[in-house]
Amino acid sequence: MQSLCIAPSPQGPSRCPDLCPQWNIGAENCAASPQAPLQVHAYEPQTFILRQNPCANPEANFIYLLVGSQKALLIDTVADSIKMPLAQTVLSLLPLKDGVHLPLLVVHTHKHRDHYAGDGQFASLPDVKVVPPDLASVRAFFGFDCWPEGIAHLDLGGGIVDVIPTPGHESAHVAFYDERTALLFSGDFLMPGRLTLEDTAADQRSAARVIGFLANRPVAHVLGGHIERDTAGPHLCRRSHISS
Repeated sequence: MQSLCIAPSPQGPSRCPDLCPQWNIGAENCAASPQAPLQVHAYEPQTFILRQNPCANPEANFIYLLVGSQKALLIDTVADSIKMPLAQTVLSLLPLKDGVHLPLLVVHTHKHRDHYAGDGQFASLPDVKVVPPDLASVRAFFGFDCWPEGIAHLDLGGGIVDVIPTPGHESAHVAFYDERTALLFSGDFLMPGRLTLEDTAADQRSAARVIGFLANRPVAHVLGGHIERDTAGPHLCRRSHISS
């Protein structure tokens, strides 16, 4: 199933009920093909998927924004802070109350630069909290006393997001499960592409941990941090997800 529900600029996010937008694949000559650096897709009114244009940065990360009634959660920031107007785009998507945007919490799936390079855009913004991606900060903020065991919980108002330790690709890696939408945000732990590991044994334990966590929970989609191309050139999947 194909969907053309993609807005060409951050000012106009698409609204489409399915999760198969046609993501921009860049161009052979990016200089001759000017394109917006970010695409925005609304999975539903409170869940936004942002993707960096491959012409702006080859990592082409996915970034996820979840909006609750009390606060919003941004999962990862951009790979290129100069080219990507991430903070401006995110703030434009947040609801206003008395002229003030909803408080925003910025978190990360892991400590690889393409997932946190845009943090500086949020550093001086009011009502924004950025959790550093290093393991000590992750453990302290989420209260993981027995890392990597245990599950943390974030209350956005109207929905809980569970935080699951998933080290293996990187030592501070976590995944996020949105109880309201049954979406699993898996970062680089699980995605439609090449999986690279720092610690294979830790990754295997993380897989078992996630399987156990999800055993009695619904999963609508698994949303990873990237899409990659197959050997013939096209994306392995022109979706942002591995469907359940």
